[in-house]
Amino acid sequence: MTRTLAEVMAPVRHVLLDFDGPVCSVFGELPAAVVARRLAEAIDARLPDEAIGTDPLALLTVFAERGRDTLVAAEAKLTELEIEAVRTAPITPGAVEALEAFRTTGRTVTIVSNNSQAAVEAFLVDRGLQHLVTGVCSRQHPEPELLKPNPFLLRRAIVERGASVHECVMIGDSLGDIQAAGAQLVPAIFLANRPSKLRSFLGGEIDTRSHINSMFEVVQLPLENRARPAQEPDFR
Repeated sequence: MTRTLAEVMAPVRHVLLDFDGPVCSVFGELPAAVVARRLAEAIDARLPDEAIGTDPLALLTVFAERGRDTLVAAEAKLTELEIEAVRTAPITPGAVEALEAFRTTGRTVTIVSNNSQAAVEAFLVDRGLQHLVTGVCSRQHPEPELLKPNPFLLRRAIVERGASVHECVMIGDSLGDIQAAGAQLVPAIFLANRPSKLRSFLGGEIDTRSHINSMFEVVQLPLENRARPAQEPDFR
């Protein structure tokens, strides 16, 4: 059953927001395929093309099979490449306005992302958005099994906010985001800003969901749809 955006947001005091998609296009200027290739060359230049693929995050699983030392080296290199990528990452239309709307209506925002904590924080500081974000719960450990769709990062965010799941909503643009939210019983809003994403959303089997086509739809919520006054941002 799909609920309206206003119905989903009404009890929300804490927004758990994915980064790559809802906030910016991490690899919009430095393509993911290029990052994957550079990561592979840094760790194992002999890796075949079919193993490299176009998703640098997926390579962490590949290198995890080589042992702890290789995985740690791959994690460090990927973080370096992500920081480089976010320096030029385009901001998602409506993202800044949505962050401002969440703050105006008394909600906290916690970035919950498979991208590295260092890259997310670098982006927020570079773009002067850190005052709109309460916290960041992103990749800090090399273990790829802790990333979404595992709800580990969502649980961390909920604990850091001292919240119940009923006070939270997850906004993301991948099925991994929605699956992680479903595993934690957190209502979810799917950002389907491309036809392929909408088809993916409609083909899912998650009940606690609704979808938007743009981050501007969040901005259009009535300002009287306020949450209890939230704590001041403590992002560092």
